[in-house]
Amino acid sequence: MLICADPSLAMADTELDSLVLGLIAKLKEDEARDAFAEYARWTRTRDRKCDLDDKDNVPLQELSSSAGCLAEYISQKTAEIIAAKGDPRRVLDGMFPPPCLMPMESICAWRRSIRPIPAMIF
Repeated sequence: MLICADPSLAMADTELDSLVLGLIAKLKEDEARDAFAEYARWTRTRDRKCDLDDKDNVPLQELSSSAGCLAEYISQKTAEIIAAKGDPRRVLDGMFPPPCLMPMESICAWRRSIRPIPAMIF
Protein backbone atom coordinates (compact mmCIF):
# COMPACT_ATOMS: atom_id res chain seq x y z
CA MET A 1 0.00 0.00 0.00
CA LEU A 2 2.75 2.46 0.91
CA ILE A 3 4.52 1.96 -2.41
CA CYS A 4 1.32 2.60 -4.37
CA ALA A 5 0.56 5.74 -2.35
CA ASP A 6 3.94 7.36 -3.00
CA PRO A 7 4.57 8.21 -6.68
CA SER A 8 8.37 8.15 -6.39
CA LEU A 9 8.32 4.75 -4.64
CA ALA A 10 5.83 3.43 -7.18
CA MET A 11 8.05 4.51 -10.10
CA ALA A 12 11.17 3.05 -8.48
CA ASP A 13 9.39 -0.22 -7.71
CA THR A 14 8.05 -0.41 -11.28
CA GLU A 15 11.59 0.07 -12.61
CA LEU A 16 12.89 -2.67 -10.31
CA ASP A 17 10.09 -5.02 -11.40
CA SER A 18 10.91 -4.35 -15.04
CA LEU A 19 14.62 -5.05 -14.53
CA VAL A 20 13.91 -8.26 -12.62
CA LEU A 21 11.46 -9.49 -15.27
CA GLY A 22 14.07 -8.75 -17.93
CA LEU A 23 16.56 -10.97 -16.11
CA ILE A 24 14.04 -13.72 -15.50
CA ALA A 25 13.09 -13.74 -19.18
CA LYS A 26 16.66 -14.89 -19.95
CA LEU A 27 16.30 -18.03 -17.85
CA LYS A 28 15.04 -21.51 -18.60
CA GLU A 29 11.55 -22.30 -17.34
CA ASP A 30 12.63 -24.12 -14.16
CA GLU A 31 15.24 -21.45 -13.38
CA ALA A 32 12.63 -18.74 -13.98
CA ARG A 33 10.30 -20.37 -11.47
CA ASP A 34 13.12 -20.36 -8.91
CA ALA A 35 13.93 -16.74 -9.79
CA PHE A 36 10.35 -15.67 -9.09
CA ALA A 37 10.62 -17.41 -5.72
CA GLU A 38 13.88 -15.55 -5.04
CA TYR A 39 12.22 -12.25 -5.96
CA ALA A 40 9.36 -13.03 -3.58
CA ARG A 41 12.00 -13.70 -0.90
CA TRP A 42 13.48 -10.26 -1.61
CA THR A 43 10.04 -8.73 -1.06
CA ARG A 44 9.55 -10.55 2.24
CA THR A 45 13.04 -9.50 3.37
CA ARG A 46 12.33 -5.90 2.39
CA ASP A 47 9.05 -5.90 4.31
CA ARG A 48 10.70 -7.32 7.45
CA LYS A 49 13.64 -4.91 7.20
CA CYS A 50 11.35 -1.90 6.73
CA ASP A 51 8.90 -2.97 9.46
CA LEU A 52 6.07 -3.61 6.99
CA ASP A 53 5.56 -7.31 7.63
CA ASP A 54 1.84 -8.14 8.05
CA LYS A 55 0.79 -4.49 7.74
CA ASP A 56 -1.34 -4.65 4.59
CA ASN A 57 -4.38 -3.07 6.24
CA VAL A 58 -2.64 -0.48 8.43
CA PRO A 59 -3.48 3.20 7.73
CA LEU A 60 -0.86 4.86 5.53
CA GLN A 61 -0.06 7.47 8.17
CA GLU A 62 1.29 4.70 10.40
CA LEU A 63 3.56 3.43 7.62
CA SER A 64 5.13 6.71 6.55
CA SER A 65 8.25 6.11 8.66
CA SER A 66 9.04 3.13 6.42
CA ALA A 67 9.19 5.15 3.19
CA GLY A 68 12.92 5.92 3.47
CA CYS A 69 13.76 2.29 4.15
CA LEU A 70 11.72 1.19 1.12
CA ALA A 71 13.38 3.76 -1.12
CA GLU A 72 16.84 2.64 0.02
CA TYR A 73 16.07 -1.07 -0.42
CA ILE A 74 14.56 -0.60 -3.89
CA SER A 75 17.49 1.61 -4.92
CA GLN A 76 20.02 -0.96 -3.66
CA LYS A 77 18.37 -3.85 -5.54
CA THR A 78 18.06 -1.73 -8.70
CA ALA A 79 21.77 -0.87 -8.50
CA GLU A 80 22.65 -4.57 -8.03
CA ILE A 81 20.70 -5.50 -11.15
CA ILE A 82 22.22 -2.71 -13.24
CA ALA A 83 25.72 -3.72 -12.05
CA ALA A 84 25.00 -7.31 -13.16
CA LYS A 85 24.86 -6.06 -16.78
CA GLY A 86 22.08 -8.42 -17.78
CA ASP A 87 23.52 -11.55 -16.13
CA PRO A 88 20.79 -13.10 -13.95
CA ARG A 89 23.33 -15.32 -12.19
CA ARG A 90 25.11 -12.26 -10.75
CA VAL A 91 21.90 -11.02 -9.12
CA LEU A 92 20.01 -14.19 -8.31
CA ASP A 93 23.10 -15.98 -7.06
CA GLY A 94 21.29 -17.87 -4.32
CA MET A 95 19.58 -19.96 -7.01
CA PHE A 96 22.64 -21.20 -8.86
CA PRO A 97 25.46 -23.48 -7.69
CA PRO A 98 29.00 -22.15 -7.97
CA PRO A 99 30.43 -22.73 -11.46
CA CYS A 100 32.49 -25.87 -10.89
CA LEU A 101 32.28 -29.58 -11.39
CA MET A 102 30.57 -30.84 -8.28
CA PRO A 103 29.83 -34.46 -7.42
CA MET A 104 26.10 -35.24 -7.30
CA GLU A 105 26.15 -35.47 -3.50
CA SER A 106 27.53 -31.94 -3.25
CA ILE A 107 24.96 -30.58 -5.69
CA CYS A 108 22.14 -32.19 -3.73
CA ALA A 109 23.51 -30.84 -0.44
CA TRP A 110 23.84 -27.37 -1.95
CA ARG A 111 20.25 -27.43 -3.27
CA ARG A 112 18.93 -28.53 0.13
CA SER A 113 20.86 -25.71 1.80
CA ILE A 114 19.09 -23.04 -0.24
CA ARG A 115 15.69 -24.70 -0.42
CA PRO A 116 15.15 -27.51 2.05
CA ILE A 117 13.52 -30.51 0.40
CA PRO A 118 12.26 -33.56 2.28
CA ALA A 119 14.80 -36.38 2.03
CA MET A 120 12.21 -38.79 0.62
CA ILE A 121 12.12 -36.87 -2.67
CA PHE A 122 15.72 -37.78 -3.38
